[in-house]
Amino acid sequence: MSRGKKINQSKTIFQLSDQELTLLSVEQDARSKKFFISQFEKIPLAEGIISRGEILRPEEFIKILSGFAPFIQNKTIDVILPDELFTFFEKRISGLRDNKKKNKRAILSALYTSQESTLQTHVFEFDIDSRETKTGRLVFFFGIPHQIYTDLSYVFQKASFELGSIISETLSFRHLMPKEEKETLILVGQKSTRVADFSAQFLKKQQNFQISYNHLVSDIVQFPHFSQEDAEKILQEYGVLRAHLDEKVYRKLIRSLGPLLDYLSKRKITKSTTLQLVFTDRPLRGFVDVLFKTLGVPITEFHVLYQETFPFQEVLDIHKEDTYLYHAAIAQALRFWRE
Repeated sequence: MSRGKKINQSKTIFQLSDQELTLLSVEQDARSKKFFISQFEKIPLAEGIISRGEILRPEEFIKILSGFAPFIQNKTIDVILPDELFTFFEKRISGLRDNKKKNKRAILSALYTSQESTLQTHVFEFDIDSRETKTGRLVFFFGIPHQIYTDLSYVFQKASFELGSIISETLSFRHLMPKEEKETLILVGQKSTRVADFSAQFLKKQQNFQISYNHLVSDIVQFPHFSQEDAEKILQEYGVLRAHLDEKVYRKLIRSLGPLLDYLSKRKITKSTTLQLVFTDRPLRGFVDVLFKTLGVPITEFHVLYQETFPFQEVLDIHKEDTYLYHAAIAQALRFWRE
C-alpha cells in the first residue's frame, strides 16, 4: 500500500427476521466523499433457526455469519430487528443535564430501580426531551427482551463481529429526519404498514396496520380469473392508481387501505407536520395520490438514495427497485457517518 493512500470507510448492517437474513454494506469513497453499496445479499433461513427473535439453533446461525466475516472491513456491525420485538416506553427523570453521555448512568439507574425493570428489557437506546419541567425531563426508552440480546451477542461474537446498535426498522430512519420538526412516517413493508409520529427525532407514537404489498396481492387473487402471477404483475404495473386495469380490483384495493386511510383522516394534521411515505418492500404506484386525496395535505415519498446529506454515486451495482428491499439497512448504515 502506498504511503498516504486514502482508505474508504464502511459500515455493515444485518437485518434479521425469522425467515431471512439481510446483509448490506455501505462505503464512502475516500476521494469523492460519495457513498455506494459495496455488498448486499438476502439469505433465506431454515425454519426453526430463529423464532420471534430468539436464536434457537445458534451453531447453524454462527456458521452463516462466519462466512461473511472475512469480507467485512468494519467488524462493528448494527442489527435491525422487526418493530414488534421492541418495547417502547417513557419515564420522567429529574436532575438531567444537556450532555447525553453524562446522563446515561443516572438514567439507567433510575430505570432499573423502577417498575419498568420487571419487563426484563435490555434498553439499547434512549432519547431525552429538551423541555424541562418541575418533575424533570421526559426520557424515551427503546429496548428488546434480554434473551434476544443475549442470543445476538453470543452468535455475533462467535462469528468474529462486535455488536453495535440494535434497532427497529422504523427507528433506523429517524436520524435522517429534521431535528426541529414534527414528522409522520408511513412505512409500507413486507408484512404490514406502520405509521410513526416523531417530534425532533423522538418517536412519540406508532400504529400498525395489516396492509402490505403481499396483502394486496392476496386481495387480487381472490378474483377467480387472476392467478398469483397475474396479481403480482397487475399490482406492479398499476399499484393503486385510479386508472386501473379492472375497476372491481381497484375498489377492492382501496377498501383494503380503508383502516389506514380512516386512521390518518381522523388525526389533526397541521401544516407544521411533514408527512413522508417510505417503502421498505416493493413500491406501490399511486399510493401518494391516494393519501393526498384522503388527507388534503402534501405528502412526499422518501428514498434514502435521493437526499442531500449523504450523496450517493450516480451509478450503483444494485438495481433501483432492489434498493427498497434494503431501505432500512441503508438508512441505518448512514448513521455511522452522522455520529
